[in-house]
Amino acid sequence: MSAYVVDPETIDRIATAVDLSRNDYQDYPSHWVGILERHGCPVKPAFLGAAMHALNVEAVHQRYPDDDTPDTLPGPVGPKVYSYKTFRVSMMSRCTTLKAMHCWLYQCSEGNAPERPLFKAIEEISQDLAYRIVCELPEYEKAPW
Repeated sequence: MSAYVVDPETIDRIATAVDLSRNDYQDYPSHWVGILERHGCPVKPAFLGAAMHALNVEAVHQRYPDDDTPDTLPGPVGPKVYSYKTFRVSMMSRCTTLKAMHCWLYQCSEGNAPERPLFKAIEEISQDLAYRIVCELPEYEKAPW
């Protein structure tokens, strides 16, 4: 398996969704905040994004330990210092948010990163979002009970 440091927009999309969930905004339920808190993770988007970026860099570095510095790790943008930028809500569908979560989780699946509380929290949130998406599909609604 290969791994890379994800684009900051991937993290921004997730951090924005969590921030929206703090106010129970449309498709992003407020209990996501409780999931993060239960795992001891930051909730505010800038801190959450920074923690997500750091875990991603750590996971990729575990995959490629011969890279002397984080700046030499693979990634579309490179592991520069992360700075949160609010993602445009108009570009945030539940499916694109879910895909961002899956991308980040996959790229953090190296070494001991999957055992870390932040990984587990985002995994739990992504499962909740996937369940919500599927349950509202017309095909699901039409399926026999």
